[in-house]
Amino acid sequence: MRKRIKRGGALLLALTLALTPVTLQAEEGVPEQTEKSLAGTEEGQFSADVNTADSKETSQTESVKETPQAETGSAGTEDPANTTQADGEDEQYDVTKPVIEKVEFPQNGKTLTQEDTLELLVYAKDMESGINRAEAYVYFQDEDGNGTSYSMDSSYDEERDCYVLTCPLKGIRAVSGYVGSLSVVDNRDNYASWTVSDNTGYLYTFDLAREEDPVIPVQNLKLDRNQATVKAEIR
Repeated sequence: MRKRIKRGGALLLALTLALTPVTLQAEEGVPEQTEKSLAGTEEGQFSADVNTADSKETSQTESVKETPQAETGSAGTEDPANTTQADGEDEQYDVTKPVIEKVEFPQNGKTLTQEDTLELLVYAKDMESGINRAEAYVYFQDEDGNGTSYSMDSSYDEERDCYVLTCPLKGIRAVSGYVGSLSVVDNRDNYASWTVSDNTGYLYTFDLAREEDPVIPVQNLKLDRNQATVKAEIR
């Protein structure tokens, strides 16, 4: 009996020892897997949080970078269209008058005929918009004191570097004349006037030779019934 009991106890002890490590390994494996799972979950959650924070910071950084550019474009940077308009306005509001340097009238004080042409030379400059034209009016007086005025034609002479104003005298019946006004106008309608008279009178004057009425000579005259008696006839 004792031998059987001993054998049975030994067998039970052997079975207990054989089963115990497996159970412990199985029991110890559960916490290990749980810890790994939890660690993986925490690492994933932390990584997701970090990525989310990084994306938020990146968005905020890009937004901050874009904002000054928008402000600079609207307020800090000058609009080229406005600059062009300002330049155009400066040119449009040119108020500088042209400068008449000198005036020459070679026929001043002379007696002219209808075959002549009045010629007035005007030297002028304009540094802003440029000169558009020169204007002058000439006045004529006849024997009775009646007057008429004519606008002189204007052209630019490149060779003499001046404006030439002319007026043909053909067909004008007068005994005297004078330049009554003279001015230069630039491309912005600013004008400068030249003095053409003072307390002594007009400065640019001329006389015209008197044109006599043509005389038609009678070369031959015939009267068929000269010194004859004629009768009145009723028709």
